[in-house]
Amino acid sequence: MPALIRFMISNFLNGFLLGAAAALALMLVRQSPSSSRELLAVWLQIFALAGPFGLGFLGTALFLDDEN
Repeated sequence: MPALIRFMISNFLNGFLLGAAAALALMLVRQSPSSSRELLAVWLQIFALAGPFGLGFLGTALFLDDEN
């Protein structure tokens, strides 16, 4: 796999996992979902927070790598 593709996937995945962990931490403040419909809402909230985290992490990594 080319180095740039590996760099982009690993940095996006790191940011996505950070965002998912942050979303799960925010979810722990509230009560656990009781129905499958609420579980879907939890998953949607996790992906809604994790996606921008992943893109932000990737953008920052690309910016900082360019300066070196």
